[in-house]
Amino acid sequence: MIPETDSGASGTCSPEQLMPVVLQAWRRALRDPELDATDDFFAAGGDSLLADQVMLEISASTGIQIPVATLFISPTATEFVRALAELASAAGD
Repeated sequence: MIPETDSGASGTCSPEQLMPVVLQAWRRALRDPELDATDDFFAAGGDSLLADQVMLEISASTGIQIPVATLFISPTATEFVRALAELASAAGD
């Protein structure tokens, strides 16, 4: 879980905090401990069912509501984390 502050968890999710959460979920789902932040989730073996699973896991860990299309639009961990940080920031406004 991302640590909470006075502003709440969703308002404090920086890319640096989110990257380990995302990579851990992706590595577990794809069974690839070497998966890198620049690897494409789908090119690494992910499919829509795994995408749903990891987004639910990441949402539960971070408290961020993640639209289904997010992973399809942002298929690398770097892009996905950037999108999550934007979602968290928007939720904190």
